[in-house]
Amino acid sequence: KRISKKLEKGVYQNLLFHGSPGSGKTSAAKILAIDHPSLYINCSSETGVDIVRSKISEFCQTLSLLDGKRKLKVVILDEFDGVSDQYMKALRGTIEQFHLSSRFIATCNYFNKIPDNIQSRFECRNFDCSDKEETEILKSYLRRRYQICQKEGMGIDKDALLELVKRKFPDLRNTIN
Repeated sequence: KRISKKLEKGVYQNLLFHGSPGSGKTSAAKILAIDHPSLYINCSSETGVDIVRSKISEFCQTLSLLDGKRKLKVVILDEFDGVSDQYMKALRGTIEQFHLSSRFIATCNYFNKIPDNIQSRFECRNFDCSDKEETEILKSYLRRRYQICQKEGMGIDKDALLELVKRKFPDLRNTIN
């Protein structure tokens, strides 16, 4: 609920989602970008500074007109904690240059790998659940996993399901796989 409430605002500024694998960071980024022209970059495979200088800059500088209106563009930087220092430096300038027409949504597992001068250009959201939220989220994971088993025609013992979800928690993707 804490995350959902913040995401209701849409892409009003640059966003950095961090937390455990499988906690919904990339899905949230893609959902936020759905009504905007967007560019998805998997930073674990597209790590070089040339990606910023060419692909990202070129995308940001083209004019986007949808429905006769100028639309805000969104660049999704998935697994952002794996890029080089040069990439970060180049991105800093790109964010500043295109602040009127583009927003950036970055995701990472290791928030401590993101330099302070990059963090300051984003609103940072932690996707890890607090102890207070854990019970609520665990219940929702159990319901979701049970629904999937039913749709797939698979029987599963409730104790086995609980054990599976607890072992993989908080990684919903891993639990489903």
